[in-house]
Amino acid sequence: GGGSITANHDGVLASRLAYFLNLSGPVMALNTACSSGLVAMHQGSMALRHGACDAVLVGAVNLMLTEQVQRGMLQAGMLSDSGACRAFSKDADGIVPGEAAVVLAVRRKGEAQSSGDRIYAELAGIGVNYDGKTNGITAPSGAAQSALLQQIYDEYDLDIGQLGYIVAHGTGTKLGDSVELTA
Repeated sequence: GGGSITANHDGVLASRLAYFLNLSGPVMALNTACSSGLVAMHQGSMALRHGACDAVLVGAVNLMLTEQVQRGMLQAGMLSDSGACRAFSKDADGIVPGEAAVVLAVRRKGEAQSSGDRIYAELAGIGVNYDGKTNGITAPSGAAQSALLQQIYDEYDLDIGQLGYIVAHGTGTKLGDSVELTA
């Protein structure tokens, strides 16, 4: 398509909000497929933890602007035949893709409290890994996921019995969901 480099470049796209709001600090675009938003949260939380900034805006967007994406998922056998995603169910038969855009404002807890910010959630711990070689590039590794979870529990001194929510991929596939649940 047409347009200038400032209209079509991911790096410039990521900078638009900071430019508009006159913000400074790290600005980046990440594409790690399904985990992009969580990896962005990891990067933002590490920037806060290491003092690179005092607040972060973490955003994630998934738009399917052409039919090639849908066609590719269909050819890969990823789409639900029933038209419903049944994550962690014995009736799981695939994903139902969706579009979304979200932005979170994140600060250190003490600073948010002292400023009187409304706190909707607290990030107890976070980590990122890659599964390495599995039986396919989209197939997860239970061992790698378990190791990452254990690392996070240890690093942040978390009691898993006290956790309220855990974010999971939950694609609604018999392979991926069972590996995540076991991990």
